[in-house]
Amino acid sequence: MGAGGIEGRYISIKKVRGKKSHIFLHIDLSMDLALQELVQRIFPLCEDFVLISQFVESESHFKSGLVNHAFAVALRALLLSTISSLREVSVREPPKSIRTLESKLKETTMSIQITHSNSCK
Repeated sequence: MGAGGIEGRYISIKKVRGKKSHIFLHIDLSMDLALQELVQRIFPLCEDFVLISQFVESESHFKSGLVNHAFAVALRALLLSTISSLREVSVREPPKSIRTLESKLKETTMSIQITHSNSCK
């Protein structure tokens, strides 16, 4: 699952040394300022998503125990469902403004934050 398509030309992900569940998302300053602001608002969702994905990758093996394996499989299904629902919403009703996009992402962000706080810490 990795970074879930977050990294690209203008965004990079750096792991913080010594901290298992912390990453740093870096924006290239040559990106348009309005896009930089939008990306900064979405970063908390991206960070939690990446950390949950890393947890799923590390705990989805049988050697981690059956309970962790089952939990990781359920988290993976939740992440895939979240991606699918975000895609469906964006195709069905493309956001017309940043505020509309933020309101659509608010529920997803809260759900992912709760999942991250309950699984990765």
